[in-house]
Amino acid sequence: SRRVALTTQHFTAALATVATTDMVTTVSRAFAAHFAATFDLMVRDAPFNDIEFEMTLVGSMRRASDPFLIWLRGLIRDVAEETHERLLESSKEIRPDMRLPPDRA
Repeated sequence: SRRVALTTQHFTAALATVATTDMVTTVSRAFAAHFAATFDLMVRDAPFNDIEFEMTLVGSMRRASDPFLIWLRGLIRDVAEETHERLLESSKEIRPDMRLPPDRA
């Protein structure tokens, strides 16, 4: 079981909180790796199976056929895909000293 002690509106706020307390959080490996050095974090694998996160872009149906918004949605999708891939690659570069040894789980 788990006890939720804090909720935040932003993932970076969660990282800033765990950096200065004895709390932990669960975020994507790519996100954690990207900010690990900034917040001086130790990154570990979660104790459960991989979970896929889906992102959704929500907009008004009234302007769904607006050529500018069609272009903008496509641009956002492309940038998000590129960013996600880049973060996944950088997450593979987590230094071994950023992980707890198995005996300190």
